[in-house]
Amino acid sequence: MKLIMNRLKQFFVACLAGISLTACVPESVNNGGSALAGKWMLQTMNGAAPKAPLSLDVNTDDGSVRGFSGCNRFFARAQMTGETQLRVSKIGSTKKLCSDGAMMNTERAYLNALKGVSSYSISGNKLSLSGSAGNLVFTK
Repeated sequence: MKLIMNRLKQFFVACLAGISLTACVPESVNNGGSALAGKWMLQTMNGAAPKAPLSLDVNTDDGSVRGFSGCNRFFARAQMTGETQLRVSKIGSTKKLCSDGAMMNTERAYLNALKGVSSYSISGNKLSLSGSAGNLVFTK
């Protein structure tokens, strides 16, 4: 009986330690970022409309971001570090050749803007991302 009580005590201590450790981790989009969830279509990048439909699909269940950047599909991680702060990291993409040089430049600018995102705001069906490489405005 004493062995069982010791095992139960160890189990509860381990559970409490796990809970307290998760409280120290920055929020990912699955903790409070449900308004970010879903597919967003880019309307403007630094004030200009894109020449092709560029998208951003945020999965709040696993903190992943994916979409279409003009020539290629991309994937990334998203993390909320505060009430209006968002960081997009670990961006990767397919490597299709883009025959249109202007579209390739648009793709580079879009992915760079996503890498530089530091804040976001949502108003109705409009998502605005801002950061070091510019401003992106999306709608659902």
